Amino acid sequence: MPERVAIVGLGYGLPGLWNGAAWASLARGESHVRPLPDDLAATWRLDRWPGISPADWRIAAPGKTASQRRLTASHLVGLATGAAVREAGLSGSDSTVRTDSTVRSGSTSRSASSSQSHAASSHDPARTGLVIGGSKGRLGPPLGALAQQSFPGLLAPDAALAAAAVHVAAEYATCPVAACATGLVSLVQAARWIRWGHCDRVVAGSGDAGLCGPVLASYRRLGVLSGSPQPFAADRDGFVIGEGAAVLVLEREAVARGRGVAPLAYWSGEDLRADAAGLVAASPDGEAVAVTIEGALKSADLSPSAIDAISLHGTGTRQNDASEAAGLAAVFGSRLRAIPAFSVKGGWGHTLGAAGALEAAVCVQMLRTQTVPPHLSAASPVGDRFACDPDCGDLLLPSRATSSPLRHVLTLSLGFGGHIAAGVLSRA
Repeated sequence: MPERVAIVGLGYGLPGLWNGAAWASLARGESHVRPLPDDLAATWRLDRWPGISPADWRIAAPGKTASQRRLTASHLVGLATGAAVREAGLSGSDSTVRTDSTVRSGSTSRSASSSQSHAASSHDPARTGLVIGGSKGRLGPPLGALAQQSFPGLLAPDAALAAAAVHVAAEYATCPVAACATGLVSLVQAARWIRWGHCDRVVAGSGDAGLCGPVLASYRRLGVLSGSPQPFAADRDGFVIGEGAAVLVLEREAVARGRGVAPLAYWSGEDLRADAAGLVAASPDGEAVAVTIEGALKSADLSPSAIDAISLHGTGTRQNDASEAAGLAAVFGSRLRAIPAFSVKGGWGHTLGAAGALEAAVCVQMLRTQTVPPHLSAASPVGDRFACDPDCGDLLLPSRATSSPLRHVLTLSLGFGGHIAAGVLSRA
């Protein structure tokens, strides 16, 4: 039997809201959707589509004030990586991953003395992998130039798709690109590298900072932006763009325990598939979603009855939510109405390439705390019963955080181009 894949480090959040603070905010059901600045909305003929608060967009750089530095995907990934590596108890000599000094803040860490004393000095750095996904690069001419003229300093995406990976890599980086499924695909690849014997440890995740005019205008053109995100509601009409990052440290269980580090959770199984219904369309019957879930459960050697909670992709678009719900119903049948499920996108925004990694990080926190967070939606204040669209079946979408025995949780990601990923995480 393959050795278990342990999750030993975790760093995640939105700009200005990291790790413990992010989890506490989610458990309270708080929304971080705010109106965009007037100049950004007017430049791209956007009617103040909500997004993450611009007050949280900036970070201080050496010799500069915080207001002079825009958070990019690389900065967000750097913050998340620093937190994850420190929590994993890794020293610079024990890992091929490093973090830039300008982004070391906001982490939760284990005892430094304990980490150093248990560092696996015999570990071969060549067996540490890095998988940092990216869903877009810098917008080049003519849109990039126009955007820079319109609002200097607010152009978020980095120069290359792999820029965030290079930012935290000492020698080697791999950058999966799978649209809005990128984050989860990155974690799937990391887990497989360990299970297949290629690596002993992999630092994996993704970040996205797409809150800029061209991206917003593109999604507006597609008709998927909303002024009131409410995934799975009957009158749902889309999502808002968010920004964030999440990085997890995955490790062979024997390697982790050999250096005295207890797993936070286990990565138990996964699957990747493609929905060939269309470039941006999802198959109405949810068949591709169902097959992907079944593949992940088979990989984890679990039956559908073992799943205790579900982290939904839940974009809030008409077709995507219906297709996802249909796929879940095909796998779980009538039991689906008894499995708590939720989407964070109604309050955190759709973080695009970072979404899958962020949601997997939330699953780790769920297993650690034995708590299911509320389904975030602008349609229902916290505490009110959420009214699920009858076309989305019998999803159980809790309106409050609830304590519940959690052994195994399922997380889903769907992306343009037909990308579908599913992961199963288990209690340590």
